[in-house]
Parts: sequence; C-alpha cells; structure tokens
Amino acid sequence: MKKHYLIKIFALVLLFSAQLGTSQGLSDYCGAVLKHLNINDGSQDDTGIKVTVSNVDANTIYVEIESDGTGTVTTLLMDPAGETSRDATNDGSKFRITLTYATPPPATVNLTILWNKDNFGGNRQLNLTDIPFTNTCTVDPTDDVTLSDLTLDGSTITAFSASKTSYTLELPAGTTTVPTVAATATQSGATAVVTPAAAIPGTTTVLVTSSNTNQTATVSINFVINTPGVAAPTPLARDASEVVSVYSNGYADVPVIYNPFGGSTKSLETIAGRPTIKLAELNFSHLQMNNPKLDLTGMTHIHFDAWTPNATKIRCRLESGGGSNVDFDNPV
Repeated sequence: MKKHYLIKIFALVLLFSAQLGTSQGLSDYCGAVLKHLNINDGSQDDTGIKVTVSNVDANTIYVEIESDGTGTVTTLLMDPAGETSRDATNDGSKFRITLTYATPPPATVNLTILWNKDNFGGNRQLNLTDIPFTNTCTVDPTDDVTLSDLTLDGSTITAFSASKTSYTLELPAGTTTVPTVAATATQSGATAVVTPAAAIPGTTTVLVTSSNTNQTATVSINFVINTPGVAAPTPLARDASEVVSVYSNGYADVPVIYNPFGGSTKSLETIAGRPTIKLAELNFSHLQMNNPKLDLTGMTHIHFDAWTPNATKIRCRLESGGGSNVDFDNPV
C-alpha cells in the first residue's frame, strides 16, 4: 500500500499587513461600522463589523472587530508587517490582535483586514490606510478593565501590555509547580481575581472587573512545556519506491519550500538526537512542493508525527494546484 508525506498544517490564520506613526488625536475607528458590499446582490447587512484601532502605548496598537447586525465573527485574518510581537484573542464575540513594534514605530498603520461570519461563506476584506499610530479611543475610567501590572513569581511578566489578554509561557520539561501570578488593576476600585492553573501544562486566568461592575475581561497565562522531551517516532518501514518523504530520517526528502504565515516561524532543532522542525506561534504554514512538481498518482495515505503543548486539532490540507483541495482534521 502506497503512502506519502505531503503535509500542510492549518490552524487559525491571522493575516496582517502594516506600517506605523506620530500624529495625536482620536482614532477614526472606535467601534466604527464597516460593511463590505456583496457584489452578487448588493447586500451589506450580513457582512457588517465594528472596528476599533487604538494605540496602547508608545510601541503598541490593537485592532478589534465584533459583529454589526446578524451573525458572529468567526475569523480575523491579517499579514505580519514588521512587528516584533503579536497577541491574538477571541472571547466569543470579539476578535482582538495586539501588535508591538520596535522603537521608534513607523508613522502610520495600513491594515488589510479579512474576516468571516457564521452567516455567510467566504472572507470579506477592507483596507484601512494611513491610520496614525498614536490615535486612541476614549475609555470611561469606570469601564476600564486593563491591568497596570501582571507578575510571575514576583517579576513583571515578559512582554506585558495593559490591554494584552493572553500570554503563553514556555517552561522546562519536568516542571510541575504552577508559577505564582499576581495582577493589579489600572483603575482604583476595579478588581483582579487570579485563578491558578490546576497543573502544568495549564492556564492561569485573571478576571478583571471594572469599578462600576459593567465590564469584565479575562487575561489568560498559558503555561506550556517547550519541548516534547522524546524524539519523534522512527518512520514506518516501507519500500522507498512507495514513499514521497517531506521530512524524515528514513527516506530521501523531496525539495520543499516552507512558507509560514500569520506570525508563524520555522526553525530546526534537535530533540533526543533527532533533527526536528519546529513551527512556533503556528497559525498556518504552507509547504510548497512544485519545484519539481510532484506526481502523487497512486498514493493513498498521508502520515505525519506532530507534538503540541496546547493545540487540540491540527488541520492538514492537500492542494492539487488545480483548485481541488481536501482537508483532514486531526484531533491531538
């Protein structure tokens, strides 16, 4: 029985493009209603979103979208644009992406926003250009649910930002003690309640409630083990003529170009003596195998070994290049 190792790993894609700025003032996008015209029937209502683009501090901005009208936003896509780090969160009704840039940040930000909602198929796209980096959206202090500090075992957490709502921290293999997290609300009268993770790996949460009790926000600190600790399994023994190998120790590999997207990165590590590809901050990674183009006629199976500290599903998509795609969802 023939098999091949054609792999394309697909998780949630976050697609951005950007650049940044210096003018001061109120942002034009503080819950602004934006709609994309449906060229088929002229409708707009089912695609509407509310967009907020606001400065956080000297080097950080965030983009947030929620549904306007019917339907729930299910996807926010953007391309990386030179930021030093990004953070993406989804609380079930709002998507937020926070971008942090090196000093000094660019002058204006140009955002290509793609989104999807559960009541229509396909993505919609809007281009927001020349948005001043330092423009902000006014917040009623009594509604404020940001933190002024978040500490891990007594020290401020790495990459802390007042509006950041999700952190992932890698811990050495064998760690069993949950780090101590403490949080301080920005506004007097607001509260921050910490619920520690039950074990490692696990997630500690901080529930922040505004001083008027009208607003809440949850900050998550995800503790993960940074390596599997054991080598990947030995490739199954097959006749070499029946295998197209993308990356293995047992067969000759075909030429592959890796194209990580949405903030994903690729590196090569050695784990327990075996070379291993690491895809970090994985959103979507495309494996291009068309130089030379592969003929997979007669291949019937796909096999890959993957390790993840926190994902629950890996989606693998096979593309023929002629518009015929097949998705495989693999629980982990």
